[in-house]
Amino acid sequence: ARPCRIMQQQQQQQQALWPRPAVSVSTAAVPAAPPAASVLTASQCYICGALSAAANVSVSFPLNKIVFRQQLHYCRFASAAKQVLVTEFGTLYRGALPPLLQRASNLGIMFGCYAIARQHLDNSSLLPTVAKNAAVARAVMAASVAGACEAALMPFERIQTLLQMGNGRHSTVSSAYGHRRATNLYRDTFHAFCELRKRYGVPELYRGLSAVLLRNSTSTALYFGLREQTRHWLPPAADSSTRSSNVCGFVQGACIGGFVSTLVYPLNVAKSHMQARVGGGYLSLSEVLSGLVSERNGRLTGLMRGSPANCFRAMLSWGVVTAAYDWLADRLFAASACGSVRLRG
Repeated sequence: ARPCRIMQQQQQQQQALWPRPAVSVSTAAVPAAPPAASVLTASQCYICGALSAAANVSVSFPLNKIVFRQQLHYCRFASAAKQVLVTEFGTLYRGALPPLLQRASNLGIMFGCYAIARQHLDNSSLLPTVAKNAAVARAVMAASVAGACEAALMPFERIQTLLQMGNGRHSTVSSAYGHRRATNLYRDTFHAFCELRKRYGVPELYRGLSAVLLRNSTSTALYFGLREQTRHWLPPAADSSTRSSNVCGFVQGACIGGFVSTLVYPLNVAKSHMQARVGGGYLSLSEVLSGLVSERNGRLTGLMRGSPANCFRAMLSWGVVTAAYDWLADRLFAASACGSVRLRG
């Protein structure tokens, strides 16, 4: 028995000096975890927003011009379309430079500022992460800040209004306080900007600021809030073929854009009449809205003239913006932009 115990001790010593090799486990059957989808930085958000705005303006500008004539002259769609597409076809894209610069800068600021504000809110304790609908609430708050920041570029919108006015019948509200028709007074964007600043000062470039602030904050908050709320309806990340087509992004952006644009349409009508005047006193938003309702037979529905065409324009516009933004984020930066836009941590 003793020699057996000695042999066992020798075997144990040999095993301690020469441990058995670990059993190799084949990793071929275990699929590797997919890499986490990257997200955009603030500068990348700005670039994607600006480029998607350029695609949007090139497609929707003629329709936007028709809607503007309906707002200003209180005419039917057929009449406004004939005036823009037939009578003034040679100048169809007159006034396109201000909205191109404005929309490129606006959407860049909107997406970039939203990403920055959203990151700060996500890192703060203002809204607990476990709270119900906390993500949507943070999206709405960040979007409200981004919408207010867009108002800094309001002079582009002001110049666009003056260059698009045409020769139609003007509202008595927009003719108050010494309003002059701006048609043919300004040759182009640069000339209009210099003339307004020289004759009336910088405040004239920000006429209608109250309507623009309220419209921007409301519409941007609704856009990002609804996009955050509906992003779970989109195809999963694994379904790359469906996502790469961006059909889901176009449909999502079109539905949200049409709804939001119709909701804030009266603010757009008031803004157009406030900015159609050059010089003179400044009317408040409430004064313009009440004056327009009285002028249009005391009916609130009078403020919605042109809303069907505006809804179609908004659906086309925001569908293109949303799909183009997601496509650019994927192609330029290989990042996932579907749903909420956030900074890299």
